[in-house]
Amino acid sequence: MKSILTWYWLGGSYVLNFGEHFTELILAKLGFVPRSFDQEVQAKTIVRGEPCLLIVGSEFHKHNVERIMDAGCQVHVWGTGNGRGAHTAIDMREPKYKGRVFVHALRGPLTKRNSHFEEDVPLLDPGFLMPRLYPLPTTGEEGVLYFPHHSNTVIVLPATVERIGAKSLVRAMICKADIQATMARVAAAEFVLANAMHAFIFCLAYRVPCAICLTEGETFNMPDKWRDVLESLGWSGDRLPLTKNLDEGRRWWESEGQHLKIPDTQPLLDVFPFKGDP
Repeated sequence: MKSILTWYWLGGSYVLNFGEHFTELILAKLGFVPRSFDQEVQAKTIVRGEPCLLIVGSEFHKHNVERIMDAGCQVHVWGTGNGRGAHTAIDMREPKYKGRVFVHALRGPLTKRNSHFEEDVPLLDPGFLMPRLYPLPTTGEEGVLYFPHHSNTVIVLPATVERIGAKSLVRAMICKADIQATMARVAAAEFVLANAMHAFIFCLAYRVPCAICLTEGETFNMPDKWRDVLESLGWSGDRLPLTKNLDEGRRWWESEGQHLKIPDTQPLLDVFPFKGDP
């Protein structure tokens, strides 16, 4: 397979966040192996003018984009979003980005608005490609799972998992050897309560019943990234639909969640900017 320079959080590490694994897994199906931007910068092996791809993540903002540009790279955005708010957003109307930053797809409408990007591109997180690329059985046999953001995992006690109605906890930081088994486990859940966003996206994509759940003392990471994803699915509420337990989660799923419209993923594949090895 071809290699391609890619920015993703902790890129190249053996242990990755659940969503960052999607970057490697999706690229593998498209004929590529990612080379970590941060590791290449540290090794001083960046080739000036080469493309750097942004796929899964919330870091399509001025600081990160200009850091990649300063390394001499072109920036190619394919489904990334900005979860850090309008005040951090890149303004695509600025001349300095012309011919340096190429937007092929964005995570959602909020990222597009905040970036002042006017062209018509697919608005969908690449995580929604996972069932198409990695079909998995959805049996419900794993019961109810709680899948918190990695920053919340350290404060979740077994009693909390039981109190909210879950059977067991899924940890977001996963080694490469375990990612396929973790995906299979989540796909086979009866219901997933999550505040790890790509766990939520994964469940929506595989049509596993799910809800956003935040327990007492936990931090809700980057609300804008959640709003961006939900808007891409046709949601238009004023308040993000946070729940506290399984009963509330089931009610949300029945009234709203199961009715969210998952867009066709083919347009996202159609605009992937590079040709990999079969």
